[in-house]
Amino acid sequence: MLGALGALEHDLVSAANFVESTKRAVEPTNGAGALDGEFVGSHAALAAVVDGVERARVERELESKLAEAAAKAMRAAEEAGSISRPASSLPDYLPTAVSDVLFGEFGLRALPPGVAPGRTVEECLAHTRAAMVHRAFETQQGSGLALGLILCDVLARCAPPQLPPPRLLAVPRSSRPLATYTRADGVRPTSEVHGTVHAALAAARDLAKEEADAAEGSWWDRRFLVAWADTTRGSAVLLDPSAAGVRTQLACSPELLDELRRTDGAWEAWLGSADRERLRRSTISRAQRTRSHAPSPWEVPAAAIFLDDRGVMEVLLRQLTELYDAAGTPDALRMSHRCAALLTALRNGEEERPIDELVDLA
Repeated sequence: MLGALGALEHDLVSAANFVESTKRAVEPTNGAGALDGEFVGSHAALAAVVDGVERARVERELESKLAEAAAKAMRAAEEAGSISRPASSLPDYLPTAVSDVLFGEFGLRALPPGVAPGRTVEECLAHTRAAMVHRAFETQQGSGLALGLILCDVLARCAPPQLPPPRLLAVPRSSRPLATYTRADGVRPTSEVHGTVHAALAAARDLAKEEADAAEGSWWDRRFLVAWADTTRGSAVLLDPSAAGVRTQLACSPELLDELRRTDGAWEAWLGSADRERLRRSTISRAQRTRSHAPSPWEVPAAAIFLDDRGVMEVLLRQLTELYDAAGTPDALRMSHRCAALLTALRNGEEERPIDELVDLA
């Protein structure tokens, strides 16, 4: 009985800590609404609910791993820059350096997405574990969201102060890239189905309307990308943490750039500064440059959602709810209800009713 009471107290305190820390993380500080590292505290509190672990221990371990990865990536980027280019070009080397550390030295890899009907209980629970960032470091495999969070946080720790913070965004998995971008090869279409990139863009715009209507579908099947400031082009590039590290880089469409400007003051200021610099260096008018510029490869912008700290935790809770539901065991269903109760608390700002539900469940 004492053991049961201790477990109940742990669940209640952990649930309250999670709601409190997540709400505090999104209190406006700089008007940007970007991830600012507070996800570590929220995630540790959620890990205490899901895994029954000590919150402080998870927080210490996560902070240690993220700081170690950032330090190693900084050293690698500085070494690469000193060999070929001046230190002012450090941001150009950071994505590759971070990728080498996380997906090479740390051995992180993406778990295949989706929990299709017919999966075993073990497979569902493996996906559940992969959804948690601390588990991703332990098992060296993570969900797209977990890897996106890790990549976003490490890049933010490495980024020079003059750059805007990296942003995490989610798009439906059916939003396949129309082209890939690498520094070596430039822009290359991924398929010849539509004949030209122009035709593919037109088809994708039609598909965007359908996907926007279906945006409330399974959040486990989303693709999670990280927007990073590309200093060479003065724009944003999208990094896909689940596709061979960040080796695949996608350019932002104009629509997606507009959304990035609208939702983040730091990105608006940086992109505006880059626009002014391009105008200063060129005698070509803005309208002429727009007409002559080839269309960018893009992810369907109408269905893309930029995530702040609370948005991340809401997505994670939805994923866990779906995964525990799919597992179907009594313990998994009990955890599914707990995650659903926490999600209700975040959305409605009500702490008492979900906590009472946890008491009933316990």
